[in-house]
Amino acid sequence: MAAGQIFLIGVASTFLAASTVILCLRPSLKAVLQDLCGTGERARFWTDFSTVTLVLMPLIFALEHRPSPGDGWQSVFGVSEMLREALVGLMAAVFGLGFVLSLYIGRGSPSPVSSSTSRQATGSPSGAPAV
Repeated sequence: MAAGQIFLIGVASTFLAASTVILCLRPSLKAVLQDLCGTGERARFWTDFSTVTLVLMPLIFALEHRPSPGDGWQSVFGVSEMLREALVGLMAAVFGLGFVLSLYIGRGSPSPVSSSTSRQATGSPSGAPAV
């Protein structure tokens, strides 16, 4: 198999692996970002930003690998080495996003008093004490 074919198979495998991870993480990521960002527009931006990061980071790692031409098992090893490098990039992107998100997610348990309860207690629709 030619080196160009090995390279293209590796890039396609990388894109497939990244797409699979995105399909698994996107719904949960979108919900978390909606909660953290407060608005749908901000959450959509950061979800799209994260998606692009999860695709480009492993592709950058995969593009650094230059397979040598060979036949038989050499081709398989070339693709597997390229995919390994791409998965390292994918894991770096996932861990990086997880780390950044963990900085903004509250560590404590949610407060048992909700905003609607505080509005009822104060008698004011805004939650401010009635004057």
